[in-house]
Amino acid sequence: MARLNVYFSHSTKFDYKNTLYKKILSSPICLSQNLILPMTDENKTKYIKDLINKADIIVVELSKPNFWHKLELKWILKANKPTLYLSNDNILPKTYKKLVPNFTLTDDNNTYINLIENFIKQNLALKEPKDAPQVLGEI
Repeated sequence: MARLNVYFSHSTKFDYKNTLYKKILSSPICLSQNLILPMTDENKTKYIKDLINKADIIVVELSKPNFWHKLELKWILKANKPTLYLSNDNILPKTYKKLVPNFTLTDDNNTYINLIENFIKQNLALKEPKDAPQVLGEI
């Protein structure tokens, strides 16, 4: 089974440990992927552009804007990878409007973690081979 490298982008002003990381780390779908959480001890000292380039898909949390996160969003746009943009409070900050091509809202049926899980599932389906190779003929 294929595994995706999933990068999670967020502002350091955002309560990422309780609002984002705990939900991700309690999701079997997320845990079955290679998670790139930038503020973990393993990744804190790594260059963000390298983490973005390593990713197959990107999830961006937009709730609390700051200068460094805005710079990171520019790198994400240049990377041109499948990206899910969402906000814990369903508000797209004005400072991010030019950097966010599409914004997904949460509701009762599409919770924060459900949107992330569905995004992973959609991209897994694209990555996995449709059929096993077939041998046509003999040597």
